[in-house]
Amino acid sequence: MNGFETEADKHARFYPNIQYTEDGQGLYATDKVGRFPMNAFADYVPGGPIDWEIDNTGFALWVYRIRAAFLSRRDPVAARAFLTDIRESALLAADLLRDCRDDTNSLQCHANEDDNPGFTQGFHGAITTWLGMRSAADIFEALGETERAATYQARADELNAAIRTEFKTTDIHPQGLGWSYWPARFWNEDDADVHNDAAVRMMERIESELMSEETNGSQYLTKATIALLTEPMRTPDTEAFAREAHTWYLNKMARQDTLHLSEFTSYYDIDGDGAKEYINHVATPHIWAQALVYLSLMADEMPELLEEPAIVKAAPAHDNESSGCACRTGSQANPGAMLPLAAAMAWLLLRRRLD
Repeated sequence: MNGFETEADKHARFYPNIQYTEDGQGLYATDKVGRFPMNAFADYVPGGPIDWEIDNTGFALWVYRIRAAFLSRRDPVAARAFLTDIRESALLAADLLRDCRDDTNSLQCHANEDDNPGFTQGFHGAITTWLGMRSAADIFEALGETERAATYQARADELNAAIRTEFKTTDIHPQGLGWSYWPARFWNEDDADVHNDAAVRMMERIESELMSEETNGSQYLTKATIALLTEPMRTPDTEAFAREAHTWYLNKMARQDTLHLSEFTSYYDIDGDGAKEYINHVATPHIWAQALVYLSLMADEMPELLEEPAIVKAAPAHDNESSGCACRTGSQANPGAMLPLAAAMAWLLLRRRLD
């Protein structure tokens, strides 16, 4: 989004190196080929105890798709080369998510959602599985594999219906609805009831956990402010509220000496002087917490940067004639190359007539 293409490319190309591609690579008997660990070190060694974090698999496909989309705006050929490079990884992940299906309700199968150790089947995993399927459909459509893309889109459509049937959004934690607005963009203009309820509950949650003297602290509230600033939920009221939350985050919650944020923030009287203050603890600085604040500021000031562009298609590269190579013969001859020959023939015919 910010034009750091080299960093984005390195990040996306990191994922195939940590993906589980063979049986027996994970920690548990139920682990599936195609999944990604919850996190990994720079040398690709898994860094956490959870190997079937279903949202990681969906987000990995989204990373591939959005990397190709941004790159294709500048260089469609380079974007196709990138998709070709990560194709096998995308195929493993997409097949895993497509086949990870509960026959009783058409939702995703039970798995680890986020870093929770138990296997569950919640809204969190449903939305990210849907996002992964939609991303896979776009990836393989861009690669010209239309039949394969159609199977992923069909699963995304089935999940869309199942999510709307099986989940009552008013029962979902308002912060948990955040990803369904961005990056998933699951809801549309016809879901006004969902937007209205979500906006009210998100703002109430932020106010009670961020701006109230009664709060004990919070984490990741900017998942909700990003949603409040994303179409079709965005309104003048949600804009104004999100900006107030941004000011609170930057001027009160962040460490004022370094402007760092941590994973969790508490609010209490730490020195006994009767005045409460925000205390950042656990993993300071916490990159995700800080990135979410930054993304929320972008969503406010430059919402167009958070739009997801289409993948501009490029024709496949061919290396030999058997694969439809670029060498041209007969009716495929290069018109430019034929011009000198045509001119020579015309000259000969003219000479013959003159003679």
